[in-house]
Amino acid sequence: MFATACGQGNAFDMEIGECFQEPDTLEFSDVDKVDCAEPHDNEVFAIYNLTTPSLPTADVMFEGCVQRFGAAIGTSYETSIYYVSLFGPTQQSWDDLNDREVVCYVFLPEEKKRGSALGTGA
Repeated sequence: MFATACGQGNAFDMEIGECFQEPDTLEFSDVDKVDCAEPHDNEVFAIYNLTTPSLPTADVMFEGCVQRFGAAIGTSYETSIYYVSLFGPTQQSWDDLNDREVVCYVFLPEEKKRGSALGTGA
């Protein structure tokens, strides 16, 4: 079980096993981190760095998350109850900040979850 600090946190300074609430806007830099034992919207299951020479499409970044899904959750993405989304670099952060990190997270649509999804096989 992962312990996590609760409260505001940077969306790009997340760790595997951290849970957070869905941001209110499409563009954001901070998220509301919560203890995974409490009702939450999302949980980080993988973090990886892009190695491509240019910023890949969102579909390519998503596929990188799907490739890491089974090892983290314990079942294939195709058979899981969870959906996947991600935070990834923008063209500006890629160019200006050398941002290469992708943060992959799971969620249940329109439903809060209690507890961690990691290793559950769900």
